[in-house]
Amino acid sequence: MYPNKETEISYHYLQQVISHLDEPLCLLGGWAVYFTVNSKYQKETGASYLGSRDIDLGFHDVKTMKKTMEKLEHMGFKKLSFRYFKELHTETMRELDKEEARKTPLYDIFPMYVDLIIAKTDASMKTKLGFMPIDEPLLLHVFENAHKREVQEFGKHLIMPSPALLLAMKICSIKERDKEHKRIKDFCDLTALCLYSGIAIENLKKEAESFVSEEKIKQNLKSLDKTDYTQVVKFLGIDEALIVDLIRRLTL
Repeated sequence: MYPNKETEISYHYLQQVISHLDEPLCLLGGWAVYFTVNSKYQKETGASYLGSRDIDLGFHDVKTMKKTMEKLEHMGFKKLSFRYFKELHTETMRELDKEEARKTPLYDIFPMYVDLIIAKTDASMKTKLGFMPIDEPLLLHVFENAHKREVQEFGKHLIMPSPALLLAMKICSIKERDKEHKRIKDFCDLTALCLYSGIAIENLKKEAESFVSEEKIKQNLKSLDKTDYTQVVKFLGIDEALIVDLIRRLTL
């Protein structure tokens, strides 16, 4: 759904970032879904699953986040609130220095973002970090309750939320998305998790309901409309009836 050159450059920077950071690393968001479903998706469709434009990293404590911030800055990423970014030219994907970025029209700049997300915030964090990080309370299940999946990628030990926890995160975020492309990507991701994670949808649903209420699952998924379904069919290349059925099964 995103231009190939954008997801390819994001994958390139994902590899760079992971190679520079200390283990264990917690990967969230679209790239976590990619590494969860891609093997099965590729076998069944002959293509790689959708990549992501942003890199999302999860943290349990301020100390680890600060260490990551220092390393990202050493790599040349600039801070913008809870995000780190590099400015790339949309055509060449070459990194732009400050002066080049100033002279380049905004439509010719692709911002490569690394988002830092913590499990739980408190009032002291703005002083400690210089900004208030965004939080994802469901992350506590990764760090404290071991609802995680561990993989080796790029020569490093990565941890990711379990497929059911990823599904719960996607369901929680989908209704509140303020950008259509992020909403559709969430819908694609939760569809892919249901079909290609290797876990039966009934088991995924049961576990997801331990993280988010059945009522919220129904409320958020019922916010999806015909246009959303049409877009997911387009990007995943699967029958709409199959998507309708899996959403029905999640909301029973």
